[in-house]
Amino acid sequence: MRSHGVPNFPDPDSTGGIPKPAAVAALREVSNSVNMAASHECEHLIPAGGSLGGQPSQSITPQEQHYYLSAAACVRSHGFSNFPDPVFTGGTVHFTVPSSIDANSAQFTQAVHTCQKLIPAGLPKG
Repeated sequence: MRSHGVPNFPDPDSTGGIPKPAAVAALREVSNSVNMAASHECEHLIPAGGSLGGQPSQSITPQEQHYYLSAAACVRSHGFSNFPDPVFTGGTVHFTVPSSIDANSAQFTQAVHTCQKLIPAGLPKG
């Protein structure tokens, strides 16, 4: 994560888990586009059943999926009608930004900043 633009991303602790509060803080220090790109580049390094804070990861519940779907709908309502719903696989969530959207534009950055607030703290931002 550090080599992909998240300079303060923490090392795993003695159990191999990533300390969740430190990871969340590090990800909030960078733009959403950097966060998404780094996460995408590094996701293959997390073993199935990987952990945060030493706790095994859990599947995203139907209620939690609703939060993510609401966030995607919010992005669409902020001028990005072709922004797709997230994909839920292997207990994780993945947002794909279509190439037709400039993920670095001020309008998209503002939409993401506004809409990610619909995803409760503690849930991965995907």
